[in-house]
Order: sequence, then structure tokens, then C-alpha cells
Amino acid sequence: MIKKCIVTLIIFLFATQISIAKEDKPISTYKDFDELTIDLLDPSMKVTQLSVNFNVVISQMEAFSDFIRATDKFKQSNVSTAYDDYKFVLDNIDTNDFGYTLMANKLAEYGLFYLSSLASKKMSDTDITSNHIKNYEKFFYPKTRLPYNEEIYLAEAYSNIMFNDQSKETMDELMLNNDLLENFDYANYILALAAYKANRLPIAKQYIQVAVTQNPQNINYKILQAQIFANSMKPQDALKVVNQIKKEDLTEAELLRRVNSIEQYVLYKNAKKDWERNYHLGNYYFYEGDYTKAVKTLQGAIGKNKSFNAKINASLSNVYLAMQEYEKAKDSAERALRKDSNNAQANLVLGNINYLSKNYKKALKNYKKAEQDRATQLHASVKVAKTLQKLGEEKKSKELFENVLKKSSIEYEAYYNVAMTEPFKQLAYLKKALALNIMYIDAWIGLARYELSRDNFNLAQDYLSTAFYIDQNDFRYYYYQGLIYKNKDDMMTAAMFFKKCLKLNPNCTEAKKELSLL
Repeated sequence: MIKKCIVTLIIFLFATQISIAKEDKPISTYKDFDELTIDLLDPSMKVTQLSVNFNVVISQMEAFSDFIRATDKFKQSNVSTAYDDYKFVLDNIDTNDFGYTLMANKLAEYGLFYLSSLASKKMSDTDITSNHIKNYEKFFYPKTRLPYNEEIYLAEAYSNIMFNDQSKETMDELMLNNDLLENFDYANYILALAAYKANRLPIAKQYIQVAVTQNPQNINYKILQAQIFANSMKPQDALKVVNQIKKEDLTEAELLRRVNSIEQYVLYKNAKKDWERNYHLGNYYFYEGDYTKAVKTLQGAIGKNKSFNAKINASLSNVYLAMQEYEKAKDSAERALRKDSNNAQANLVLGNINYLSKNYKKALKNYKKAEQDRATQLHASVKVAKTLQKLGEEKKSKELFENVLKKSSIEYEAYYNVAMTEPFKQLAYLKKALALNIMYIDAWIGLARYELSRDNFNLAQDYLSTAFYIDQNDFRYYYYQGLIYKNKDDMMTAAMFFKKCLKLNPNCTEAKKELSLL
């Protein structure tokens, strides 16, 4: 029987009375494990590859393959067959809430709303998943639900537009289907998308306005509207739409990323000078996860305007940090700060690098400067509070975390750090962090640690498996797997995990100690 599968599965453990924090992960890691990477989700999902390691069973491989084959069929416009395959996966292959969340989101994006709802119904831990469901339903779902035939028809239209270069043909066909356009807001969105991709902007503008009027709650419609306006004769109209979108009550990290992305795209289209256009276009590529293009575009933005160069170098430092090219990140941040010592983004990046290097006093100085900027104040306050913890100022740290959580409902890192210091809030706050960001690996590890402390080894391993798929090179995964197998009296497997932990982080003293005791 096929068990535990599809676009996720997680294994991560936080051992009892032992805490290995993510920030203690060394700057350079070894990546010499044999692995098979499977392209599964689109780049917009932030998880473009799921790695199958030595401990993943064949049944899981079969499940991944089923989902991949269904996705390939969908992209080839074989939507009816893909639909049946997706439904088979949901009906017959067990996965966990992490997997169902990613699937529900992706299926909603593809316009397969019934399947998306089916994935949502299979989620079990509402403390983690309910916020995700609420957010992507608001983001993607149509006001008027579609019958099966109409849903398949419009999903085929979406596939032809996005993957098969048939935007004009799809537009021409949909414009003749008056009944569909009159009855379903989503049909008007698809027609607007086809017209936009076919560069028929007047038609796109007409039909996206109908879709937005029929369903003003749908944020995906408004994002397309902003894209259409940004490419029209009055790109400034797109700024108004973006401002409306930013007022929406979104509390899910991936969808907030999409909002940041469209904002930078619109600013790029509205910019008058080349260096300013490249600056915003580079930031757009960053939010889309295309770091190579982001670096190239931002470097092309550097010019004679020294004050603006500080902003460009600050953005470059942020991209390099995401790429884990820490020396380049540090150099770019320092270049920015030489021109503008108060640049919040550069201070955040340099603070993160100093924090990773355990230069906590320097990090605190950087974070406090970033805290003075209104745009980054709350996020910087979380960083300040974390650093105060490292410096032994627990009371100040706790007060600052509490203050952040009173002002913001989206600072998942604050929930995590409170969970790590207040045992009675641990379980609830770890789940709150994941309710905001399902990809937040530290919280999955925190849950694994919590369950390990209660001898719930199977649940701990389930959480660990998710963390593995988020980052298979995180040394903590192997350390806590070692502890699990040690508790199962399987010392040979435990030793293997501890050794792999030490390959990734030779400075993990806990793994060294455990290995010496076996």
C-alpha cells in the first residue's frame, strides 16, 4: 500500500533538553549526499525540488511519480486525465498536512478548485492549516463555483495559456462563450489572462474589470489587473491596485511574497530612469526566486547616482544572503552602508551575517539601526529580541517579543522564539508559526523536538520528514534521526545519522558526544 507521500513528507526532531538552533548552522555546508531531485512544484511555490534520500521508501517514490505525471499531463493540456490522476493521489495516497497544504494551493492556482477543496478536507491539524486554507481561498477561489465540465474546460484554457503558447486561440474561443462569461467570474479572469498574454490589452482590461466587479474579494484577479494596467498607457493606475491589494488581510507567507512581487513589477513599469527600472526589476526577480537574474539586473542598475547605489547594493546584499554567498552579501551591505549608514535592508543583512558568525554585539547594533526604519521595524525588532537572548538579556528579549506580537499577526519568527523559551506556549506557538509560513523549517524541528520529549517517536519523525524536504542539508535532521534510532536501540543506524550530521556540521558537539557513546 502506498503510504506517506506526495509533494512532501517531513522528518525532523528536536531532542529532549537539547536545543540546536538553525542560526548555529555553519556558513558553509557539505552537499555530498547521494540524492535524486524531482522537479515538482513551480518556482513560485518556493520549493522547486524535492530530494529523495537514502531513507525514503519506494512507495513514496511511486507517489511522487504519480503527482509528477499528473502535472505533466496538465501542462500538456491533457487536463481530464490529469484531474483523474490528481484525484487518485488524494483518494489513495497518504501524506501529511504539509503535503496537502502545498497541493491545495497549487491545485487552486491551476483552477482545479474541487480538488483543492478535497485536499483541504484531508488536512487534520487545523491549528496549522486553517490559516492557509482561509488565505488561498481568498486569494484564488471564484465567487461562483464551477460545475465539473466548466471547471475542466477553463483549466484546459489555463493550461493552453500558461504552458502551450495558445493565448490568442484561447481568447478567441472564450469570447464566443457568452453563457460561460455571464455566469462565472472565473471565466472572465481566464479570458482576461488569455488576452493579456496575447498582448490584447484593451480586451484584457475589459474582462478583468468584469471579474473584479463580480468577485472583489479575489486577490489573484487584482494581481492580473495590476499587471494589465502596468503594461497599458497609464501604468500609474496599477499602483492604485497594488495599494488596494496591500490593504488585504493576508497572513500567509507565500501569498505575501506574491504581493511583494507584483508591487516590484508595477514599480518597474512606472519607473522613468533606467537605473530605477533595473532596481525594481531586480527586486522582482528576487521575489520570483530567480536570483541569477536578480544579481545581473541589480548590478546593471549601479550608476552615477551614489545615493541610489546604496539602495541597489542593499538589495544585492539581500539576494546574495538568500543564495548563501555570505562574503558577497557582506561586501554589498558594507558598500551600501558606506553611502547610507541608516539603510535598513543593508543593516538587516549585515546583522544576519554577524549573527551567523556569532558576533552578537555587532549584530545587535545593525538590527537596532534597522529597527528605526518604519518599514522594517517589526521584523528588525524580532532580530533584536533574538540577539538579546544570545546575550543573556532574557527579560528584555521576552518583553520585545511580546510587543511585536501585539502589533503584528505575521511575524512567525517571533512565535517560534517565544515557543522556545516558554514551555507552556511551545506547542501552540510553534503551530502558529507554521500557520503563517508552512516552509519555516525551524518550527517543524521544534515540533519534532516537542514530540520526542513526549516519546511520540512516529509523530516526531513525521515532522522531521517535512523538514528534510525543505532542506535536506540541515544537519539537525540527521542529529535528531540519530536520537530516534538510538531510542529504538538501532545503534548502527543511529551512528550513520550522527556521522552524516557531522559531515554537514563538524562542530556539532552533541552529535560528537552521542557518537562517542555508541
